[in-house]
Amino acid sequence: MADEKPDKDATDEEQKKKSPMLTLAIVAVVMVLEAVAAVGFIMFSGSGTADATANTIEGEELAEQEKTIEIALVDGRFQNHTSGNAW
Repeated sequence: MADEKPDKDATDEEQKKKSPMLTLAIVAVVMVLEAVAAVGFIMFSGSGTADATANTIEGEELAEQEKTIEIALVDGRFQNHTSGNAW
């Protein structure tokens, strides 16, 4: 009996138990690498602070004259038949 080799099924079960942890570790490493790559791409592809300076808007006086205003057409209270739904 001492000369018998262990079953292949027993060794396969041990390998199956270890593989989910390895898979999770690989997925976690890939996710971290993707996050680092995305942040690095955003940092290097962004424009410098020279483009972010405040500029004056031309025609500001004209914009004040063309400003939209609200005019009330009907002044009254009406029943709401839809019980809270916007119409």
